Amino acid sequence: MPKNLTEYMVFQVISLAFLGLKIDHFSYTMDRQKPKLFNNALILQGDWEGGLSNVALDLMATGKSVTKVVFHAGDWIYKQKKIPTVDFDAKINSFEAWLRDYIDENAVDCIILYNQYRPYNQIGWDIAKELDIECIVLELGLLRPDYCSIYTRDLNHFDYITEKWGSLVSNDDDISGPVEPIRLGVMSTPCKMTQFAIFYLFSRLVAKFGRRYRHYIDQRSLSFRHHLAAGIKGILRFQGREKQHRFDRVFSSRWSGKYYVVPLQVHTDSQITERSNFESMEQFIQLVSKSFVEFAPANTKLIFKVHPMDRGYKDYHKLIKTLQSSTGGGRIFYLDRIHLPTLLDHAKGCITINSSVGISALIHGAPTMTMGVAAYELEGLTYKGSLDDFWKHHGEIDKQLVTKFINLLKLTSQAQGVLYQKLYATPGLCKIVWPQQFEHLFYKKRTKEINAPAETSPLDTCPAGDSSLSPSSVV
Repeated sequence: MPKNLTEYMVFQVISLAFLGLKIDHFSYTMDRQKPKLFNNALILQGDWEGGLSNVALDLMATGKSVTKVVFHAGDWIYKQKKIPTVDFDAKINSFEAWLRDYIDENAVDCIILYNQYRPYNQIGWDIAKELDIECIVLELGLLRPDYCSIYTRDLNHFDYITEKWGSLVSNDDDISGPVEPIRLGVMSTPCKMTQFAIFYLFSRLVAKFGRRYRHYIDQRSLSFRHHLAAGIKGILRFQGREKQHRFDRVFSSRWSGKYYVVPLQVHTDSQITERSNFESMEQFIQLVSKSFVEFAPANTKLIFKVHPMDRGYKDYHKLIKTLQSSTGGGRIFYLDRIHLPTLLDHAKGCITINSSVGISALIHGAPTMTMGVAAYELEGLTYKGSLDDFWKHHGEIDKQLVTKFINLLKLTSQAQGVLYQKLYATPGLCKIVWPQQFEHLFYKKRTKEINAPAETSPLDTCPAGDSSLSPSSVV
């Protein structure tokens, strides 16, 4: 055994060389800067389901001060949970001055956002950068359905993975992903939609009849009639497209390896408006269709897959119908109620702007091309040529690189769990397993204690949802 520091260091170097310098969990997490420690956090726009309220309680349990800005009546869930709040009930053009004054008067040293591109959150992000205070962002996960994304201004997964990716591609090093804790429940999309509907409806009723928070805006329409009409349309379209399930058998048989998948995205999503050059999904559909007709193999088909959360808000049926009537357009299909894993399993390739379905496509072995800014737009993962060339020259997927990428995501920016349901037996009210760099923000205990078996809690009371929403169905 080594007897002093010098002998110990030599011993470690020899041991690492003997073991082939295997990259493990710690070597890819410990070299990263951790988020700044803070004492006084301010939450701006949160998720509509109120899940950030549990994040606030977990932070408060570590001794931090947390306050929520109340923008609409749905935010009253924070009041109900006895989280300190402050109202902002004015037009957005006065928010920047209000926020600067509040930060100065209350010594705020951290701002927490759900999606940095929402109207008030963009202002908060910019001010935090200017004042050099911490800014933590949470979003829907890149890995669906059981993850959420977390990053800060300095710990941005786009920049970090791009920085590390070159060394991963150039050698045979391995990366091990985190161990999944004991599961408490299954993620349910119906649960999320129900929670959204309740909080949204309550906020609109208070705005209409209580004359409170009437100036609040979001990146999407807040019109009650708009959402009611979309809800009715969504139900009718869902029922009317039930027979599309028959295509699942076709995908796995005579069409296997003979079609390309195009997953459509929510038309108001910030991934489209902020991280792509497309002005609309219609523009994207037309561009891809034109290229497919002209350059794709004659025996292949193009499948546009409807996004379930956009089903009632946008219908591209007429546009697709017009494209189908053009020369070569008979090979274009617009489908909704089909099994996504089956669709990806047998696809010849996938074209997307920057949907998380692109990651699922890579996991299923489908060559993928992104047409916007995406975390997985990396050398060796996605196709780097032109759209016209993709149809015949996309190549094959390197499964080892895909596995490395997925594990790197899990170690850096993807927290195991979601804000609106309790999925895992882990400390805290959120029941979310945070990446190692963020553990010190949410837990008082050390890492080894955190990873020990936690006390279990009753299963989530939300409905389990259909089997197509199980974790295995996404990847």
